[in-house]
Amino acid sequence: MKTLMDSHWWDGPAWLLSDQELWPQSNHIAVDENAVSIEAKKEVLVNTNVDTEHFSEKLLYFSKYSRIVRVVAWIFRSRRRRMFSIAYISNDEFEEAENILIRLIQGEHYVNRTKLNKKLCIHLDSNSIMRVKTRLGLGNYDKHFSSPILLPGKNVIVRRLVEEKDIYLKHIGSHTLMSELRNRFWITSVRWLCKDIVKKCIICRRQKGIHYDTPETPLPLERIQGTAAFQMTGIDLARPLYLRNQEKCWVVLFNCAKFRAVHFEMVDSLSTNSFIMSLRRFIARRGRIDVIFTDNGTNFRGTANLLKDINWQEVESVTAVHAIKWRFIPPRAPWWGGWWERLIRLLKEMLRRILGRQRLTWVELDTVLCDCESVINSRPLTYVSTCTDDLRPLTPMLFLHGLPSNDTSDLDYVDNMNLNVRYKYLQKLREDFRVRFRKEYLALLTARWKEKTIEMKKGDIVLVETDAKRLFWPLGLIMEVVTGADVVTRLARVKTQKGETLRPCQRLYPLEISNDSDLLQRAEVTIEDEKLSVSSDSPDLPSSVTGGAKVTKTTRCGRNVKLPARYL
Repeated sequence: MKTLMDSHWWDGPAWLLSDQELWPQSNHIAVDENAVSIEAKKEVLVNTNVDTEHFSEKLLYFSKYSRIVRVVAWIFRSRRRRMFSIAYISNDEFEEAENILIRLIQGEHYVNRTKLNKKLCIHLDSNSIMRVKTRLGLGNYDKHFSSPILLPGKNVIVRRLVEEKDIYLKHIGSHTLMSELRNRFWITSVRWLCKDIVKKCIICRRQKGIHYDTPETPLPLERIQGTAAFQMTGIDLARPLYLRNQEKCWVVLFNCAKFRAVHFEMVDSLSTNSFIMSLRRFIARRGRIDVIFTDNGTNFRGTANLLKDINWQEVESVTAVHAIKWRFIPPRAPWWGGWWERLIRLLKEMLRRILGRQRLTWVELDTVLCDCESVINSRPLTYVSTCTDDLRPLTPMLFLHGLPSNDTSDLDYVDNMNLNVRYKYLQKLREDFRVRFRKEYLALLTARWKEKTIEMKKGDIVLVETDAKRLFWPLGLIMEVVTGADVVTRLARVKTQKGETLRPCQRLYPLEISNDSDLLQRAEVTIEDEKLSVSSDSPDLPSSVTGGAKVTKTTRCGRNVKLPARYL
């Protein structure tokens, strides 16, 4: 203490007793308070993104729910450092791991229980698992049925659970799947989840899947442009009719694409020559055709090939005849020619009512067909009004022959002036018919399609519909899609085991598998003698697409696996 009192700690240095001017100069730099305050106002914001991956997301590597539970069981067994004397997971360990997994799922999705209690009555059991309280608590039921476990429907692990249950129930359907899940779990949005799983299941889609579909197409230009009658014509053949002499005959239907008029011709066979003769008779009576629409019948194909062999440029240079364009609808797509198929049905119904079981001769049947042709061409195309002051409805006959007229003018009073006036009147009458046809018929052809459809893409794996049972339909790979004038996909070129073919989208059933360009690049397919050979570096191709290409399999030791003799 004495030393402290004698020190200069109480007095300080001696120069403090002198004037301030005599104090020694300090080397310390004075601080600018304004600069310090400005610098203190500056702030630096640092944003850090931390990826928090949940434990359940790490388990998505496994495709089965039971395998996920077993992995969790192995993790907790190793955590407890138990002896691995048992090489498999016991039932108690499996149940414990499942409870842990359920608690993890509930903890991720149901953080706020107050909002959850507003919709459902929730309570915790002895394992701290959320359960839904039902009104079956007093009944002699299993605890899982009277108080099911609450699970979210939008969790991927829950989806694995439902998928495994669907396989266990042999893909019986969404309703039975929901009923079976209800015995233990209360899954939110379970109906949507079950339907979505059944919809995307490959096995279920092979047996119950629906085909691609497309909206209604706009009418082609040939059906709405200002053309003459039968200038654009659809042709088809009806089923054979039996004559009185036990012979058969066929009816060739010529249908005007715009005015819906018909013309019938009889042929004695389905040969190309018979059809060419009927086409010559039609052109002689109705005029020349510019465009012909038909299906893929052999007689039509033969006629089209014969017309291709004609040198139409030389014919056009000599006469005013132009080449006839032939357009075929896609194979196995009869609805593309629905505008002439409907009139064939109308003819069949008329013949069924008129003839019954009677058999006529060739001349008698030809006469009946002419009568049917007249009746069909007299059918109204527009609204039939009951008011006498309204205009008469438009019929195909009006565009073929004009208004019916039974009077005969006196030839003595005919002169050039009257003929010119009559000609101008008929021209104006035909123009009025076309204006009425456009306003009263074409203007009312509205589209009725509202639903959205599945888009068909290149690289999709599909089922190709055939005449066989659905179980034997081949698998196909879409190699190319064909769009129409409205930029909508309606056709596809499909590769099957027998080669490539063109099919409409209504004959293709998607399987929810698409590898796009990766599958198309690896599949080097060559067609030789109607067989496909696929390179061995395309293991993802199904056997029906690869055409049974042999791929050598090896064991872990490097030995080649041989197929048993009974499978060869």
